[in-house]
Amino acid sequence: MEDLGEDLPRVAKNTAETTRTDIVEHEKQAWSKILGTEITIPPPPDYVTPTVQARLHKEGFGIFYIPPLLDSSVDTQESLKTKGPGQFSRDVLKRFPAFKNHSDLISYGDLADPSIPRGLNSWFWEAVYKGDIPFPSDAGEGKWVAVETLPKATTFRQDGTTFEQYVDTPFSRRLYQTTVFSPKPDKEPRWNNRFNIPPNAIDRGLKEISDNFFKDMDLAELRGLGLADPSQVIRLLTAPEYNLLGSRETDFVNPPGNLTRSQELTSTPWRGYGRVVIGLDGDAGHANFVVKDTTNTGFRAAIILK
Repeated sequence: MEDLGEDLPRVAKNTAETTRTDIVEHEKQAWSKILGTEITIPPPPDYVTPTVQARLHKEGFGIFYIPPLLDSSVDTQESLKTKGPGQFSRDVLKRFPAFKNHSDLISYGDLADPSIPRGLNSWFWEAVYKGDIPFPSDAGEGKWVAVETLPKATTFRQDGTTFEQYVDTPFSRRLYQTTVFSPKPDKEPRWNNRFNIPPNAIDRGLKEISDNFFKDMDLAELRGLGLADPSQVIRLLTAPEYNLLGSRETDFVNPPGNLTRSQELTSTPWRGYGRVVIGLDGDAGHANFVVKDTTNTGFRAAIILK
């Protein structure tokens, strides 16, 4: 397989052979700026060695800590029902002075400004309140993840047509070696195309790639994650995870000027058939969400490091 790792765009600063202490310090500084408060970050798992970091970096992944958004002792489904979605959201965000309440951003300029971190819009918690979206209990847990750092797809115009594509990465090529993503015999593979794939098929493809991905990496540390079901290691981000990591636009997903040009799927379900999609224009690409059961949406993979 061609090694494309050296040409990847703007991967996170903490991915190229840094020490575990460096990673923790980098994440503390980043989240302190985003959330406006200091958070406690545990060290990454022991197997996250410089060798593992370098290999993940070449595949197109950066290593990040996702802090808990909820306090699981008080931010429960019962408290949401008692308080209502508006008050519940405000109480959650009171702990994070710099993480704005979406409803408090009135002007279009503020909504579109990616330098203003903000929580998911009120529709999200209203949908959870109504039961359209499951209560995100896992948002009460901090976790280390490796997430694809390629930019969101950019819209191009060529010969009068408009299309969207992602940059080419080694992991993108692995996707197209699975039965789900592989093109028909008469079609050329488009490594950078992640559209027109049903969400459930994406989930199946990520499960299929998981075992081979770790085997190909030839690293016992990654193959020994200790999870009961290794196929669950690679998945889509949840809506709260995307919201938090997406707040770190210049560090996580996008170079300047490519902040809100496309939407991406999350693993968060809607009424059992749709998916929460994040990345709308005019809302900095990480806080606004819509629901789709269509396939014309991109995605990025995440590896849960336990």
